Amino acid sequence: MGSTLAAEPPGPTTLFAAPAVGKLLAVAAVALPIIAVGGLAYRKAVGDPDCSWQEALGRTYCVLNNCPGSTVESERGLAADVVLHLVYLAGLFTFAVVLGIVTDDISTQVDKVRCGNYPVVERSHTVLLNWNHQTLPVLKQMALAHAESGGVLFSGPVVVLADRDRMDMQEEILEEMEGSGLQVTTRCGNPAKPSEQKRASAAAAETVVLMWPGGLPPAEASVQQAAVLAALKTAGGVVGQKVVVQSAGEDAAQFDAVKMAVDLARSSAHTHQVASLATAGNDRMHQIMAQVVNQPGLEDVFADLLEYEDRTGEELGAELYMEGCPAHLQGKPYQQVRRSYCEATVVGWVSADDSLHLNPTDSEVVAPGSQLVFVAGVADAAVHMLETPYAVGPVKLRGRRGSHLPPQHITMLCFDAASAEGALRSVMEFSSRGSVITLVCENPDVEALQAVKRRGIKLHIVEGSPSSRAVLAGKAARLGQARAVMLCGLDAKEKAAADMQVVGSVLQLQSLASQQRSRKQPLAIIASLNSSTTEDVLWHTSLSYHAELQADAARAAEQRNEAKLRKHKGKRKEPKLEDAAAAAAAVQPPVSLHLLRPDELMSGMLTQTACAPQLATVFSELFAQETGHEIYLRDPRRSYGITYNKRTRWADLVELARKRGETLIGFVWQNRAADVAKESGRSGSNGGLGAAGQLLGSQAQVHLAVHADTEVELREGDKLVVLALE
Repeated sequence: MGSTLAAEPPGPTTLFAAPAVGKLLAVAAVALPIIAVGGLAYRKAVGDPDCSWQEALGRTYCVLNNCPGSTVESERGLAADVVLHLVYLAGLFTFAVVLGIVTDDISTQVDKVRCGNYPVVERSHTVLLNWNHQTLPVLKQMALAHAESGGVLFSGPVVVLADRDRMDMQEEILEEMEGSGLQVTTRCGNPAKPSEQKRASAAAAETVVLMWPGGLPPAEASVQQAAVLAALKTAGGVVGQKVVVQSAGEDAAQFDAVKMAVDLARSSAHTHQVASLATAGNDRMHQIMAQVVNQPGLEDVFADLLEYEDRTGEELGAELYMEGCPAHLQGKPYQQVRRSYCEATVVGWVSADDSLHLNPTDSEVVAPGSQLVFVAGVADAAVHMLETPYAVGPVKLRGRRGSHLPPQHITMLCFDAASAEGALRSVMEFSSRGSVITLVCENPDVEALQAVKRRGIKLHIVEGSPSSRAVLAGKAARLGQARAVMLCGLDAKEKAAADMQVVGSVLQLQSLASQQRSRKQPLAIIASLNSSTTEDVLWHTSLSYHAELQADAARAAEQRNEAKLRKHKGKRKEPKLEDAAAAAAAVQPPVSLHLLRPDELMSGMLTQTACAPQLATVFSELFAQETGHEIYLRDPRRSYGITYNKRTRWADLVELARKRGETLIGFVWQNRAADVAKESGRSGSNGGLGAAGQLLGSQAQVHLAVHADTEVELREGDKLVVLALE
């Protein structure tokens, strides 16, 4: 026998689910009988034949609704007074119900507007499609770029459209970007559907950033991105709309689906400016770490160049920008073009056919329609343009001709066998001939790793846990000969777990390095971190460990002095005592830390590319191409014969680099904070640095996009930052 479901009888739930007008009519349906019954009772209680129905009902209505001027005092009798008080109490109930209904409906409408998914009505704004772990860092970088440029960059709101709960996205954004001047709106929807792209008004956006879909296999993610691009192409878009596609790596960017969709979008150059940038996977980070492991200290340059930073009250950092070549400089030699900018450093240009000319010769001509590539501190590089090129005196180049990187001995600690091949390939690409690379990894694919090996570079593969002290202390790991250690393969772990692994490895490595008596320089440790708190912990831990070693050395010297004094007690000749302070100062740190923040670096590159899509070719040249231009740290005296402790005009230094075929973009001061500490009395009486001074001195001071007329004094240990072909 079948069963029938009885309809639920109307009740309070049904009433409150009704529209506002229905609720008010329901309240009126209750109030009318009260007025009628109250009017009848009032007329009988008064007992006056002259009291008409109109007067009785009107009196009851006014008391029920507490109309202005109505009162229950001075009635014609006790009975009438009681009736009106009862009507008044009933009126309080109906008023409370009406007030609750109106308040609830207003609150509901406000919540719908706040939490709703209505299409945004914007133009010339920025749209982020999809969501992954770099979405919040990208939004932070956009906010910093907006603030640093004085509102020139990302002047409109940013709309995030992703297939996630809208309130979850909104809460995460509010928590991470509290106090930011950037207006961010979220919408829930599938970015691959044209109808749902309309919620973000993607077709009217000035810039669209298509993030790599998190949590999907590469092939599926590329198909999703292709569908999004096709939908975006169908919508048309404003003229000159910038579209930046984030990929997970150089290989992922070549998936047929994405490549075809990107080519389709590029086919209408007047409609879209499309660029693909590999910042979501491990490839780009491996390339950056490989350069840092060969040139420790380069991480500070990358942080300054690739990230927008919060520098409130400090000197602005420098980033890469692009700007059309002014008409009067088109067709002119590159030397004249670069000398026409006094502060922003011109490093090349992109021609109208999208060909990149990075670090060109001075005689090359800048073709009409080219976009100049700058390293500059502000978005509008034209503010630094001169009417006539600045003058440069004769400069004499001295120093060594060959500036190639010396061979390095590198130990790689890989915590994920699946990442070992990609990390090793990058280190191989950026290492010089004669280098020795030792890879420590559990269960490595030896055959695949050997296939990555390059001619002229020795490779040693050690099978064992990179966390094991026994493995690291063994001869096979070659830590005693290593100049630098690179920690990699941590991206497979949770962020907190990865940071803990880095802390544990640093503690272990500095303990082992402190026992290596033959080590002449600190062991450079290159690692990526996810938290600034962990970075602070590592710096303080490293400094305190070094301070303990110095204190031990000072105590040992004092004990030796005491032993000498006891031995020479009563003798005329005083023993030669050791300087305890000098003994402490002679103890070098066992390790030097070179820490990178992947999300900030990758999101900074993506944000700069969102401002100028053609910058994607510049980043590809700097990081992805084995034979392309790279950023190098040069020794001023050895490379150019520059005299230390002497002020030199920056424009003259630039010309020295040009004689080597290199582009000078800045310089790095080492340990200048230590000088400040000494001058301000924060150093110890022994002339060595206290903990505060060491902490300041541990961070290099990077200066990029220097004004042409600046007088720069370089000292031993300082470096010049150049763009060169090597």
